[in-house]
Amino acid sequence: MTECSRVRRQIAGGALAISALAWVWLLFGGGVSGHGGHSHAPAADEVLASDALGAWFVMLMAMMVPTLIEPLHHVRERSFKRRRPWAMGLFALGYVAVWMVAGVVIQLVLSVMGSWLQASAFPLLLFLLLVVIWQCSPIKQQCLNRNHNHRELRAFGVRADMDVLQFGTKHGFWCVGSCWALMTFPLLLNHAHFPAMGLAMFLMVSESLDRPSPPRWRLRGLGKLYSIIKEHLIQRRLMKWRWVRSRNVLDPDVS
Repeated sequence: MTECSRVRRQIAGGALAISALAWVWLLFGGGVSGHGGHSHAPAADEVLASDALGAWFVMLMAMMVPTLIEPLHHVRERSFKRRRPWAMGLFALGYVAVWMVAGVVIQLVLSVMGSWLQASAFPLLLFLLLVVIWQCSPIKQQCLNRNHNHRELRAFGVRADMDVLQFGTKHGFWCVGSCWALMTFPLLLNHAHFPAMGLAMFLMVSESLDRPSPPRWRLRGLGKLYSIIKEHLIQRRLMKWRWVRSRNVLDPDVS
């Protein structure tokens, strides 16, 4: 294993650990709840309360941190050793700040639409159609392409700090542009809130693994991660088959 691959795996392990802890908190400690159906839609002052923002932050950690493996690796590799934790922290600060602002806007919009969301299932179906359209749209692909545009970072002093912070905010901005619909849809649900979050996370992580491509209308999000999981399962089955076969060859009496 090369040094670059080892570092990327360490970053991936840390990101997945943070995501897993956030999921545990959401599932067992409370979290962002759906606003659809018969639940109480939050008022504007409730949206701005610390508990609501804290729950949105944990939801963000659960769903979005696994998409940051490549940009975090980019920041680490272009920073001096003594600056790496600081640089990665500044990137995360810029990224999270943009998503927190987006979360306030999203939940304020839902609070304004509260009575309409509770009236019938039509708004939910309408937004589901919007999610599908956005997933297929060329504009979403443009946002995804911008997320793969990892800028050069200066190495020293305040300019280096500003570069990393701006990289985080820009990455967050284009990430919001790409993922706002997927992040909003689970908030409209009650009974299937967590499965919808899981599906949205799967799609967003898969999209972060895809290569940039020309903007055009197409369904996107399932291919890359599904292929990786499928390949991994096939390899495990093949290794198990080889192990069983080798045992049978060495000891024919083994059933």
